[in-house]
Amino acid sequence: MKIVALLLIASLAGCATNRIGTEGIKAFYCGSDTQPGAYVPVRWSKDDTDLTISQTKANNAVYKATC
Repeated sequence: MKIVALLLIASLAGCATNRIGTEGIKAFYCGSDTQPGAYVPVRWSKDDTDLTISQTKANNAVYKATC
């Protein structure tokens, strides 16, 4: 039982060191002055369905509000 508790504590401690914070997450997705972000707005084509276009617009609105 002590081994399980020790492993649990060790795994939780590892999570705390990997946090980058809100600004780090925003920089990753949106980019910075010197580096592009991972996110690129999505485009749709005339062949897409109305549902796909509305989902794409919603996704891009989140990007615009965040970045």
